[in-house]
Amino acid sequence: MIRSVGRAGPLKVCGLVLYLLRYDLLAVLVVAAVMALLSDRIQFSAAATLVPLLGVVVSIFIGFRNSAAYNRWWEARTQWGAVVANCRALNNALTALDDTSAAIAPTLDRMRRRQVRHAWQLAAELRGVPALPGVAELTPEDPPQTSATRLLNLQAADTRDLVLVDLI
Repeated sequence: MIRSVGRAGPLKVCGLVLYLLRYDLLAVLVVAAVMALLSDRIQFSAAATLVPLLGVVVSIFIGFRNSAAYNRWWEARTQWGAVVANCRALNNALTALDDTSAAIAPTLDRMRRRQVRHAWQLAAELRGVPALPGVAELTPEDPPQTSATRLLNLQAADTRDLVLVDLI
């Protein structure tokens, strides 16, 4: 993801857009060059009606493309909202289990911290960027380079251990 941040931000965005459109721009340039070269030899009287028709067709295709992109973005947003809601629900459930006994308190605290780390780790993995500094320190008992999937497996193991010793 590119963000328009800082003095060079707008230039980065323009550069990215031009880079993504490079083949489309090249195709338009080639068609325009061919038409310019052939304009002396061939009469393009049909082009006067063809160009507006192509403009309408292209606008329809772009409209569908933008609609599909927005639908994908909205679906991702709702799924991320569900992840956040489930994290909060787990925290509420762990709070309800906490009876302030010395046997269960360290495990519940570790599970809460691990759930927060999982959300941050998952966000970084989905974006394809390294996790923010300090995220690994949330759970010093877990390896620093642990993936979001591994964190969930560790969470499941802690839950299983609590069930096996009849603490929950």
